[in-house]
Parts: sequence; C-alpha cells; structure tokens
Amino acid sequence: MENNTTKSSSISEIKDKYIGIAGTVSRDKYESKLKIDVLKRMRKTTKTKTEILDVDFIGEQTPLTSEEEKAISDFFRLKKDKNRKQKTSIYKSTNENKISI
Repeated sequence: MENNTTKSSSISEIKDKYIGIAGTVSRDKYESKLKIDVLKRMRKTTKTKTEILDVDFIGEQTPLTSEEEKAISDFFRLKKDKNRKQKTSIYKSTNENKISI
C-alpha cells in the first residue's frame, strides 16, 4: 500500500511562499490592498444591510396582542404627527422672515 500523506501548510507559510515574506515590498502591497478591500466590503454591507423586524421579534417570543399593536401604531402615528408639525412650523417661520416688495 502507498502512503498518501499530504503536507499541510499554514496560511502564513503559503503567503510567505507565494506573496513574499512579511516586511517585503510585495507583501506590504498585498496586505494594504487586502485591508482596503475588507474596508470597502464592510462599508458596502453596512450601507445595504437592513434589518426587518417582524412582530415576533419585537414582541420577544410571543406575538403581540392587539392592544400592544395598537399602542405601537399610536406611538408611531404621534411621532409622525409631531415631526410633521415641527417641519410645518419651521417652514412658516422661514416664510415670515421673508419680506415681499
């Protein structure tokens, strides 16, 4: 029988062999490009990543009761109304400061 053994290498050994030893110009270029690529991917995923919260998640393990759903809906409705009033008051105050000739 043949002895089929494979030599395993660590990632750093493979990098040293094919890219260059740490501290060399080629290895430094590789490391900097890799860091830039990782940062770009992280930025892209944070921009595009959205979390959808369903009722079960918001209400922990059990679904929300109708009273809880109504309370949450009322809260968001009041929040929207408050924001809308603030925007309207800002718009009115800026228009009052204008002088028409």
